[in-house]
Amino acid sequence: MSLSSRHTPLKLYSDPTSQYSHRVRIALSEKDLDVERYDVLDPSKDEDLLLINPSMTLPTLQDRGTVLNNSSVIMEYLDERYPHPPLFPIYPVDKARSRSIMREVDDHLASFVDVLAKAGKPNTAQKNTAREALKSNLVAFQSHYLRDEEHFGSEEFTLVDCAILPILWRLEIFQIKLPDRSARSLRRYMNRLFEREGFQASLSEEEKEMR
Repeated sequence: MSLSSRHTPLKLYSDPTSQYSHRVRIALSEKDLDVERYDVLDPSKDEDLLLINPSMTLPTLQDRGTVLNNSSVIMEYLDERYPHPPLFPIYPVDKARSRSIMREVDDHLASFVDVLAKAGKPNTAQKNTAREALKSNLVAFQSHYLRDEEHFGSEEFTLVDCAILPILWRLEIFQIKLPDRSARSLRRYMNRLFEREGFQASLSEEEKEMR
């Protein structure tokens, strides 16, 4: 699937339901890069993926002879390899802060999404605990990092937004309802960013059915 008419040699092997693949697709869309996108539901049966990535993990990005298979590494690579528009702050202190927030997203938000995304009954004790923790941590993240309801930790759209938007998009299928008052800014952020052109272009057919 091409996200732009401009030609580049990029290929992305992507899980159409995974938050980590979704992050990369958002970054690619925001960069307006031309990419051959292959949605892979069962990596073990994809021979092309096996040839370039024996671990068969997703997402996997191929850029000529370079093959990367970690979402955070891929996003930072894309921002350095294709610097316009920038998705990380320019100054070292701000860039380090954004990296720190992304680590917190992984540790305190994405990890609970991983639990909820596992196959099985939706209301096990483990999943109920993850559901409550994710809701609570999202409200805390809003208080700490959402500046004037614009973007997380920055005045501009960055890779932090790329990482957190897939989580917010999945709240409905995980049966998570954000509180009306304490998550008001987060709700406004979601409504605005979900309409962003780059975000809409990033959605797989499976993700379009999530809300």
